[in-house]
Amino acid sequence: MKCWCLKKIGGDLDEITKLKLKRGRVLVELLKQKQFNTLTVDQQIFLVYAGTKGFIDDLTTEQIDVFKKELLGLVDEIFDEPVDIFDRKGKLDDVDEIFLSNVIKQALERVK
Repeated sequence: MKCWCLKKIGGDLDEITKLKLKRGRVLVELLKQKQFNTLTVDQQIFLVYAGTKGFIDDLTTEQIDVFKKELLGLVDEIFDEPVDIFDRKGKLDDVDEIFLSNVIKQALERVK
């Protein structure tokens, strides 16, 4: 019932609200985890950053799944040990954001 109501009023929503709802659906897809195969905090940071900064706004659900695999695979290729971007400082600085953006763009190139 709720989905039907949202679809019905969808035409009445402004573009910013529509974008926020879409990004929410994208984040749900990105953060889905298999049982006993959970994501690390840093993997989640990469995924949430990609989803909230608009990098994957144009991807379909199927492409999001492929992107997630490519991004996490690329992170594994780059780092021999688990990344701890967040743990070492407690926040992302400008250098971290540039790094995240570059890795995300490389993963997107593999998807498109």
